[in-house]
Amino acid sequence: MDSKQRAEVFIVVKQKLEEILELIHETSPEGEYLASYCFGLPVQEDGENTYEFFAGYTAETPEEIDAMLGTVINFYEANQEDDNDTGDIDYWLNLN
Repeated sequence: MDSKQRAEVFIVVKQKLEEILELIHETSPEGEYLASYCFGLPVQEDGENTYEFFAGYTAETPEEIDAMLGTVINFYEANQEDDNDTGDIDYWLNLN
């Protein structure tokens, strides 16, 4: 995937994220919510595999970012131990 293709993918991802964030904003009683996202696409530079990232968040304090990143770490660690079916809706509803 070349640079132009990665940019096109990130543009589409950004558009979809804006739709999702708008939906969440509309359904949140006070319009308050937290979100974090990070997507990486492979890039090969000097024979090495690396990633180009697209990331963002909706947070007002470092503590909110810490809470979200801590959740991501906990999710990762739980997945390392379990062989859960991520295609099952109950998997996603019972993360915490």
